[in-house]
Amino acid sequence: MAAVCPRRFRGQGAETLLERRVVVPRHICWLAQQSAEKALKAILIFLALDFPRRHDLDALRNLVPNDWQVKTEHADLAALTEWAVEARYPGDWPDATDADARCVGIDPDGLSSPRLHN
Repeated sequence: MAAVCPRRFRGQGAETLLERRVVVPRHICWLAQQSAEKALKAILIFLALDFPRRHDLDALRNLVPNDWQVKTEHADLAALTEWAVEARYPGDWPDATDADARCVGIDPDGLSSPRLHN
């Protein structure tokens, strides 16, 4: 993989979330997953470690050295990983709800605040 600035890689997910004008729970869930994925990949790029081009957050986190806080604070990312596909494609799963968005750590009501959408 070509050299990429880790801050640039990580920032793509976060800035996309803040640019949203319409707050839709499935978008929140997918963008939260994307932000986590990009943050993990930014760490791996910073450490010059190769990683697979996959959305599996646990697999990516497992490549991070043990002395990084993300290894202990986020021991199970499987629920967040699901949103890589479920939020983007129709399937046999229910639609995302505000409660799902809150479970990934983002309050949909807080995102609709005018201060985030200047």
